[in-house]
Amino acid sequence: MSNSVDLYDNVYADFTSDAEAAVRRATYGEDIGQSSWMTAAAWLRFADLLQVRAESHILEVGSGSGGPAVYLAAMRGCRITGVDINEHGIHNGERLAAKRGLADRVNFKRPTPPSLCPSARRHSMR
Repeated sequence: MSNSVDLYDNVYADFTSDAEAAVRRATYGEDIGQSSWMTAAAWLRFADLLQVRAESHILEVGSGSGGPAVYLAAMRGCRITGVDINEHGIHNGERLAAKRGLADRVNFKRPTPPSLCPSARRHSMR
């Protein structure tokens, strides 16, 4: 297996371009930085079903571009930790959080591979 995962490099590396934003607005009606088929309204309904509140701390696994996490933090006031294997997605999420003044509540991390983290090896599923 390769050390590099580049499936989304092209998408996330140019995520803030005007063209990408226009496509998201035309597709979803509102651009929250999503790369899935979930609209902003559906994302908030999902959060409401989970009772996400200002005191909530959400772990978003596969946070992608970071846009939906930043949007949720802005709309619900919660804290979010997003994890993704794609560095471009991590950097994009960090930029969005900083730009929107949410870097104190939203952070993004790339997980450590189990081979580099002994505690993860002990708890991994075999």
